[in-house]
Amino acid sequence: MNPVPLRAEAIGLILFSFLPVALLLVGGFAVWEWWYLDRLPAGEAAAYGTAERLTPGVLAVVVFSLWMGGLLASVGWTLALRVIARYRWPFGTSCALLLGILWVTRQTLAL
Repeated sequence: MNPVPLRAEAIGLILFSFLPVALLLVGGFAVWEWWYLDRLPAGEAAAYGTAERLTPGVLAVVVFSLWMGGLLASVGWTLALRVIARYRWPFGTSCALLLGILWVTRQTLAL
């Protein structure tokens, strides 16, 4: 594989250093909200709107999309695939976190 240019590698390092951290924070918020709603009495939990229940999932998708869009906009499609391949563990972790947040959001909607 050809080496990734220094600029693309620097951008990838910055993006993939902070993406898992950002998704961990959003995931913590999603789990807290799930726990909080599960502890509320049924009447109070029902009053908690769908928009609030969807917030962590939507926020996670927006964060992930902005990060990927920033990568594509800054290095282009061809280099983006090489950067993702270079930082496959943080990228895979971020994808797993995104799926986990969406699952917790689904569980929250079911309460």
